[in-house]
Amino acid sequence: MNKGEITKAISSLKQDVARWLTDVDSGRARLTLLEGIAAKAVNSFETVLRESFRFCLENSGISTNQFTDQVGKEKPLDKLTLGEIIYHLKAKNTDLARRFLMTPTTEARRVAALLTKEDIETLSKINELRRLLHHHREQFSEDEQALIKNSKAMLMAISKATATALFQIVARLQG
Repeated sequence: MNKGEITKAISSLKQDVARWLTDVDSGRARLTLLEGIAAKAVNSFETVLRESFRFCLENSGISTNQFTDQVGKEKPLDKLTLGEIIYHLKAKNTDLARRFLMTPTTEARRVAALLTKEDIETLSKINELRRLLHHHREQFSEDEQALIKNSKAMLMAISKATATALFQIVARLQG
């Protein structure tokens, strides 16, 4: 994404998720659309998370070329799964905080880390719900209540994740 596009994507995702949560809470969201809403939300979130991670890496002098996947194979950032992105963000959290956040020119230097333990738990919850939605749809939407519960949980977790220091810092510095 070009300069400013990540900020727009984060803002758009936040607005969409807020609208969808309101629709789910009010009962206006049609059940037949909930899986699609959850899928669009998590796919957009994955893109925004990947591009935010890329922005942080590039602006801290860390290579974005190759990452190791779960079986030890090298993969480019664009090919990492959501779970792998979360894993690498967690692994590089301290290094990114030191290199990216602690530079004298950034306003973000007051933040101790890009992700707190709670943030990482939220990202893991999103990843687990995404796995259910994309690979075990029958569990995600086992019945009407499960579909509503899981869709709402996905949207709430994405809303919480997009309010973290990671996205706030990227939006401030990118926009």
